[in-house]
Parts: sequence; C-alpha cells; structure tokens
Amino acid sequence: MKIWRSYINTIKRNCASPANAIKDLSYWRNNLFAGIIIFLLPLCIIALIPGVYWSFFTHHYIIAQADIAVIISILVIAFIKGIPIYIRKIVFIVSAYLLSCIMLYSVGLTGSGQLYLLIACIFSILIFPTKYSLWPAIANTFICVLVAVGVYYNMLPWPDNIQNSTGAWIAASSSLVFLSFLLSVLIPTLFNGLQATLYNEKNLAQQLSDEQKSLTYAMEMLEKKNMELGQFSYAASHDLQEPLRMVTGFLSQLEKKYENMLDDKGKQYIWFAVDGAKRMQKIIIDLLEFSHTGSQQGSTEDINLNELIKEIQILYCTEIEKKNATIMVETLPVIHSNKIALNQVFQNLISNSLKYCHAERKAIIKINAIEKEQHWQFSINDNGIGISKEDFEKVFIIFQRLHSKEKYPGTGIGLALTKKNIEQMGGEIWLESVEARPDDPVGRGSGSTFYFTIKK
Repeated sequence: MKIWRSYINTIKRNCASPANAIKDLSYWRNNLFAGIIIFLLPLCIIALIPGVYWSFFTHHYIIAQADIAVIISILVIAFIKGIPIYIRKIVFIVSAYLLSCIMLYSVGLTGSGQLYLLIACIFSILIFPTKYSLWPAIANTFICVLVAVGVYYNMLPWPDNIQNSTGAWIAASSSLVFLSFLLSVLIPTLFNGLQATLYNEKNLAQQLSDEQKSLTYAMEMLEKKNMELGQFSYAASHDLQEPLRMVTGFLSQLEKKYENMLDDKGKQYIWFAVDGAKRMQKIIIDLLEFSHTGSQQGSTEDINLNELIKEIQILYCTEIEKKNATIMVETLPVIHSNKIALNQVFQNLISNSLKYCHAERKAIIKINAIEKEQHWQFSINDNGIGISKEDFEKVFIIFQRLHSKEKYPGTGIGLALTKKNIEQMGGEIWLESVEARPDDPVGRGSGSTFYFTIKK
C-alpha cells in the first residue's frame, strides 16, 4: 500500500498541476492526464506482455518493438523529472498513434489498430485544450486515407483476401472517422460547459468573498459607531444631568427662601420649571438606559419568572393600590435568559398596563405563557384604553407618544426599550388591541394584549 501511494504521488508531481494552482479547466485536464498514466502503466504492462509474446511467436517483431517502446515512453512520462507537462502529453499521444499505425500496417483489419486510433483520439481530446479537439479526428482521417491508398495499390503486407480489400477498409474506417469527429464535438462541448460552470463558480466565490469583506467592514464600522454613540450618549447624559440638578436645586431654594415674596403665579412658574427639569432628567435617564441596552446580553442565568413578577408587584405596590388593580399570573416557567433585560421587559409592560387604565374602571392585568417548540410565548393582557390599529408600529418607536404628557406622563422610550431588549434576546414582540370608543368613557370591551417570545 505504501509503494502504491508513493507511486501515485510521484506521477502526480510529474504529470498533474500543483495542488495550489488555479483550479481551472487546464488544472483538471492535467489531473486527468495524471490519472490516465497512473492506471494505464500497470494495465498496459499486463496487456502488452502477451502482445509481445504473440509478436515474437508470429514473427511480427516490429509490433513487439513498438510495444516495448510504448512501455518505455510511459515510464519516461511517469518518472523522469524536469519535463514540462505538455511535452509529456505530446510524447504520450505520439506513442499511441505510432503503435496504432504499426499495428494497422502489420496486422490489418484483424488487429486492434483501429481501436487504438480511436483511443488515441479520445485521450488527445481529453488532455489537450479545446482548440486542438479536431486535430486527432483529422489525423485519423488522414491515416485512414493513407491506409486505403496502400490497400488499393497493394503496398501493405496484408493477406490478399476479401477481409483486407479496399471496400472492407473503407467500410470499417468510415465508422472510425465518424466516431472521431463526433467525439471531437461532443467532448469539447462537455468541457466548455464545465469551464463555464467553473468560471461562474469562481466569479460567485469572488463576489461572495468581496461581499463578505464589505459586510465585515460595515459590521466593524457599525460596531465602532455604536460604541462611539454609546460613549457619547453616556457622557452627554451625565453632562446634561448636572446642570438640570443645579436648576432644580436652585429653583427649590428660590421657592423656599422667597416663598412669602412670591405670588401664586410666581410659585406656579417655579413649579413648571422644576417639573420640566425633572421630566428632562427622566428623559435623559431613559435615553441613557436605552443606549446601554444590550451591553449585558452575554450574562444569562436561570430565572424563575413567578418570583420575578412578585418582585415587580412589590415595586409597583403603591400604583397597584392606587389603581385598585388585580394582576392575575398563571404558572410561569423557569427560563435561561438575561435577567436584567427580562426584568425591564416585564416592568415596562406591566407599568404601561397600570398607567393606561380607565379611572372609572378596575384595572385587570393577566400574564400568561405558552410553550412552543423552540421558544416561550408570553402575553400581558389588560383592560385599559387600548391602542388604535394605525399606531401598532408607532408605539415601538423611540420618543413616539400617543397621548399628552399631562394626561399620561412618560418619555416615549419604554416600549422602544422593551422591543430592543426582546430582539437582542432573539425574540419578537407584537400586540393586539381594541381602542376605547369616544362615546364610552368607561371603555367597555377595550384593552391591549402584548405578545413576545423568548428562545428556550
């Protein structure tokens, strides 16, 4: 086995293209040539030994000499270093044609000379470029014409019988010429199709590589810009909060110190200014939180969602009592995810359900989970004021508000933050809602259901 492997490697080094060469049609032709030599050498020795014996036994010494010469030429092609591949190919095809011609000359139609001519034609078409594909067919035609002339003028040492007549030769050789030209057309067509496929594959691979590089560069630039934006928003948020704290603090001091000197209108102006500063501070805090969403997404743990909801209920206990709300929680699963992000999701959705409820109606919030094949689907349902269908997409856009801040305070960041968190955990969020009718202040039948998924 080791000898066979060494034999194959030696022939591939001498007759095939290097492994790192461009894998075009020329590369595959050279590899095919090496494959022909690898299997032809042991097989031709097996086939030619009886032929040499027969040649000596029947006194056809020229055939024996040709057989030996062919074996030597194949050995040279296979094992002698430093010979260009195209020279090896030429030697191989010339040897095949010489053996074919000698067999035709010596034996005639009863030998295998025509078969060797056809095989030489096929090998030549396979291993040489397409532009030379007609040459072996023309060579076979020329040889057949020469033999026909030789038969006609009794120039060949063939027995004088009907099997070796000019008519018999023309009948036999016409098939050889036909097959030679047919193969000269069909095989190059196959190779041209292969060449087109290889060319297209190479172009597609290059395009894919270029697009991959462009995508990688774009992703790197996007990551860099996101990092810069995050750093900017963090710095800007901190820098903006300090003067707002100063404004709030000084206005509060002003109100305390000059309380007796200010009339009701002056106190109202101060209250408006302080309230505006506090709202701006809340917007900045929410914006900072939004810009940092995703920075902790790599930290995951097992989360008992029932315990998580209890913690959120404790956090909003004052609001729940104020709204006389009931939160109905079905048995929720324990999932492996990011606790900070998931806590923000449930907090924002429950907070919105409490905020957008009817003053004249007891708030009822239902939290449910359904197990799917690859994820958990959660739903948070309320009987609040509802959302118009036209605003289903709008509510998830940052700073988009559907109501005035006087009626429903907020920054318009909560649902955008929720959507961002869910998507970064590999899930999605959507909603169904029925908006309260203007002629129904109690909002019977209105409410919203927010659905979102989390991967298992």
